[in-house]
Formats: sequence, structure tokens, C-alpha cells
Amino acid sequence: TRMKTSTPNAHIKVLSWNILDDEYCMNSNCFEILDKGESLDVCHWQNRLPLIVRELEESQADVILLQEVSPHMFADLRGALQPLGYEGICDGEVWTTATFWHQNWRLESWKNIAEEPPHLHHRLVGKQEACPQSSKYFFRTLGVAFRDAQGQCLLCINLHTDWRDGVQVRQQQVHRALQVGLEVCSELGWRDVPTVLAGDFNQDTKDLGFIAEEPGSLEDAYGDVNNSITSNTAEPADEEARFTYASSLDPNSNKQCIDTIFHSKHLRCTGVLVKARDTFMTGSCVMPNTRFPSDHLPVASEFEIVRSTDGAIVCA
Repeated sequence: TRMKTSTPNAHIKVLSWNILDDEYCMNSNCFEILDKGESLDVCHWQNRLPLIVRELEESQADVILLQEVSPHMFADLRGALQPLGYEGICDGEVWTTATFWHQNWRLESWKNIAEEPPHLHHRLVGKQEACPQSSKYFFRTLGVAFRDAQGQCLLCINLHTDWRDGVQVRQQQVHRALQVGLEVCSELGWRDVPTVLAGDFNQDTKDLGFIAEEPGSLEDAYGDVNNSITSNTAEPADEEARFTYASSLDPNSNKQCIDTIFHSKHLRCTGVLVKARDTFMTGSCVMPNTRFPSDHLPVASEFEIVRSTDGAIVCA
């Protein structure tokens, strides 16, 4: 168990990862795996779970934002992470977002959106309210507010959009996710709060510049990947070669960079995680594989909380 004392000017590490829904893995990724002559054992949740937990434990992240988490997956993850000093929440939906945090932080409030088209609404258990522009396929977001023992506040917004929705719809969903975060803070009487927006945007991160125009002027922690590398990286970063999603590791396969972490001005990025290839590549050419449990790579960033000039904590 990792023990760490948080202070107002502490470094906070946030990790985001699409861990690949169990049902989707068994009913979709399996075809690619079988086509490559690999064993379906790599798809089974009971085999992927310990690999996911090991990755999360090694990250030593303060806040963990996961996508594609169904209820049984959340229950298993929570059971495995609680002994490591983490607590977590999700909205109980399928293929949803889940957030875990180290117990040096205290949960203050949270709010979610889970949207799907009418013909899939039977999968949703909560009462759903329509967004200004509804998703054609699905949309998940979870805004969570934390406070530490010194009174420092933090807002983390976990997001997952669908690649089949149009760019306009996904942009509207990002805007709505940020509104959820603002609503959480407003209910607590917070303002000007250190904020992280992260997840699976299903859009090339180079095309997410519009987020900088949203309230808060969020910045991409991976915007200058070559200048902020953590010690977790065993090889030099190559921005052109970096990817966060791939179902196949064949040289000519489609690899995309669609997961990232945005942060507000209150957080100074001091390092990002770029996975060394030998941590997820094996003799296999597919993802997931015997070494790595998802078709997405985790992204993580370490931040220093920037205090105001008078040294005051940002929110009361």
C-alpha cells in the first residue's frame, strides 16, 4: 500500500485509461485475435483483471479515470484496489466511466451523464436527461470533486465519446462534460478550481484544439510530449510514433492517438507517461495480449498545483 501525504502545493498524478469492456472484448476484439491465430484466453476478464490492477498499482496515481467499465468490472476493480488505498465510484451503467482516487483525497460530490440512442436505452438503469445535442451511439461522462486534508480542491472530469458520432456531436459532448464539472463545483460553492478533463475522445488529439476555447482554457498535457517525460519511459518519446489505441500491432495497422489529459491553469504539468514499447509488445501482434490487457494504452500526467500569488488555496 502506498502512503503519501498531500499538501496544497503537492504533485498530483492523474491516469486515464480505456480498459476495454468485457463484453466488447469477447464479442469484437476476439475476431482480430482469432484471425492472428492467438488464444482467446487474452480476452477473458479474469485474465485481464490482474494485468490492469498491476498497471494501476505501478502507476501510483492519485486519481484514476477509467472508461469502458461495466458493473461487474467495477466491482472486481474496487475489490482489488481498496487494499491498495483506493476508493471508487461509477454510475452503475454498462460501458461507463469509473473514477478511483487515493484515500488521501476525500470525495465531495459527483455528477454523471449516460446517453444512448432509444433502441439501446434498455441497457441504462438511471433516469436519463437529454443533452442539447444527443449522441447517436453513446456518451458517458463523470465529474468528480475532491478535497484533501489541507483543503485543496480538485475537479476531475472523466469522458468517453463514440467514434461513430460526428465531430460536431463529440464537440458538443465535450462541452457538456465541462458543464457537468461546473455544475458540481457550483453546488459546492466552489469557483476557479484546478481541473482535469481526460478520457477517450475518439478523435485525434491534434484535432482537439477547440477545448482551449472552452471556459477555463484547458491545455493538453501531451502538447509538448518531448519536453515532459517521466522516469516511467524507457525510451525517447517520438510524438509521431506515439499512439494510444491499436487493435493490431502490425506495422501497417491503424494506430491512433485519441486519449489524452487536459488541465486548467492551476495545474503545471511536470511529466507525462509514454509507455515503452517493450511493456506492451510481445511475440503477439494484437492488443490485448498476454502481457497487456487492453487495446488502449494508459495516459498519465503529473501536475504541480499552482497556488495564487498570496499563497491561498484556490477554493474554500
